[in-house]
Amino acid sequence: MTTPALAAAFAAGGYAEALAVWAGARSGARSIDVPIGRFRWWYGAAGAFVALSAGALGAWSSAAGAAAAALVAAFACALTDARSGYVFDRALLVAAIPVVALGAAGLPMRAEGALATGALFAVPYVLSRGRGFGLGDVKLAALLGAGLGLGGGLSMFASSFIAGAAFGLIALATKRLDRKAAIPFAPFIALGGAIGYAFPLRLPPF
Repeated sequence: MTTPALAAAFAAGGYAEALAVWAGARSGARSIDVPIGRFRWWYGAAGAFVALSAGALGAWSSAAGAAAAALVAAFACALTDARSGYVFDRALLVAAIPVVALGAAGLPMRAEGALATGALFAVPYVLSRGRGFGLGDVKLAALLGAGLGLGGGLSMFASSFIAGAAFGLIALATKRLDRKAAIPFAPFIALGGAIGYAFPLRLPPF
């Protein structure tokens, strides 16, 4: 395929995935009676932009497709977390399909990324006993670890916590939040995922 055709395929895939992930999230939200609102056109446009950017950065490869699928899912989950405080399992299951399908060639490496990243994010979940950091955040991080690989996942881990800490300190200093306020963390995971994909940690060969 030519580059314009690949770019169009990535953009269309990003829009379609954003729509599908939102549908999964709405299904999960209905099951616990939590409103998240309807899908808006700009969610799809943002998903298309995320996928297009990931594809261009990854030379339109299947690995770039897996990363794009994970990043689009992270964007959609960031929205649902900001709106409702939840990252929905059904949305993550929908997103896992293209991540696994497009990343099948490097499945052992992606499994390593998912396990390592999920384990790292499980630490604050366990330490906080699920308060302030949810299991949905851990699952989203594992999905991104599968899409980005170990180097990208480790970079995402560091970037997301730096961004979250910076936001919290600024919000407290400006008195926009009090110390007991819950801050959705999925937006920081999504931001960390974008940084991790663009600037993965370079690991030494084993």
